[in-house]
Amino acid sequence: TRQSAGDYGIRFGETGESKFDIEIRLLVFIKDLFNRHSPTDSILVITHGSIMNWLDRIFAQIEDRIVDRKIIKNGDMLEYVINRIQIKKIESMIEGLKKDNE
Repeated sequence: TRQSAGDYGIRFGETGESKFDIEIRLLVFIKDLFNRHSPTDSILVITHGSIMNWLDRIFAQIEDRIVDRKIIKNGDMLEYVINRIQIKKIESMIEGLKKDNE
C-alpha cells in the first residue's frame, strides 16, 4: 500500500490521520511538554504500543541512535530525558515536515 511505502499524506481510513498528521502531533506534544514543565519535572505519559513505537523512532532520531527495539508492546515502559538541544532538533523536524508537505 502507499502507506507502507512511506507515503505520509495518505490517511488511515476515510477520516483518520495521515502519517504526517501523527508525526506533527507527536512532535508538537513533546515540545509542549518540555515548554510547560521545569527541566527537573518527571512526567508520565501513557499511550498504546503503536504510538510508543513512533515516539521511540522520534527519540532515536533526535538522540542520533539506531532504533534498537523491534517492537514496543502495550505495557512496555520507556524512559527519555528531554533537553533544550533535543527540543531544537524537534523544532527543526517540525519545520522540515511542514516544508515537505507544502
